[in-house]
Amino acid sequence: MSRFPEGFEPNRSLYLGAEAEIWLGTWMDLLVVSKIRRSKGYRLEQLNQRIIGSRTAKEANLMHEAKLAGIPTPVIYHVNPVTGVIIMSYVEGIPLKEALSTERESIAEKAGSMVNRLHRVRISHGDLTPSNILVRGESMIFLDFGLGEITAETEKLAEDLNVMKLALDSMFGKSGKSYWQRFVDGYVKRGGDQSRSILQRLEEIGSRGRYRRRGTHEQT
Repeated sequence: MSRFPEGFEPNRSLYLGAEAEIWLGTWMDLLVVSKIRRSKGYRLEQLNQRIIGSRTAKEANLMHEAKLAGIPTPVIYHVNPVTGVIIMSYVEGIPLKEALSTERESIAEKAGSMVNRLHRVRISHGDLTPSNILVRGESMIFLDFGLGEITAETEKLAEDLNVMKLALDSMFGKSGKSYWQRFVDGYVKRGGDQSRSILQRLEEIGSRGRYRRRGTHEQT
């Protein structure tokens, strides 16, 4: 198990993955979440430290940039790139997946609008699924920018949308298409030419996927 940051008192594990551990606990009398990146045993320690430090700093910076763009994210209290730790506020809410299950389709449209705002400042989230967006009343809070980046590549931003589209299809089946259309409605409402070009690239990504699937099927 990774070493906890000084002063952090763990309560319970929220997630244990190959890349990071996420724990709920207290720090300076605050209820917080601690994200601790993990070393890889197959990498040299010096390389581990460099990768962990870079990714920790990048994630904290992306959360800050997203907040500046009007996208709510957890409040960051402490960042230590050397140990790979980010301590942030604990956010109460329900995942977008659960909110959509209550048949509030307008929430999908709002999510699309928020993602467009993220993309307008060239932030690719990297893992844009309904599980990484919390709904709290009328607010949405975006979580887990660990795979994100600032990019000028339309392809990367279109990949964000592709991840969301596939997740909605997987989670909701036929209803996923309705949620996706409302998401797109929100995405393009104020997006202008940029949103249209990203959606066009998304169609190309989908076409490449269908082509690969057909090619695989024909060879079997």
